[in-house]
Amino acid sequence: MHKLKLSVAGKRTLHKASVISVKLDPSSSRVCASASADGTCYITSCYDKNIDTQTTGPFGSVTSSGETLISFNAIGWVNTVQFSPDST
Repeated sequence: MHKLKLSVAGKRTLHKASVISVKLDPSSSRVCASASADGTCYITSCYDKNIDTQTTGPFGSVTSSGETLISFNAIGWVNTVQFSPDST
């Protein structure tokens, strides 16, 4: 089995198995959420000052890239991630 590593700005997350789902925050586009077969989910910053001008939602003030902001473990695979419509 091949292991896919989610990379943001050349930095790797801590996923130790295949990444199954990735979603970009629809409000700010400054963070992405990733889910993995290793039972982990991460919200990671992916800010780029040249393209990220939107400052709405709970992540609208993020100005870093490649930083793990939130992580949690589940019991088993995490099959999908999704932000709520207002990104809360």
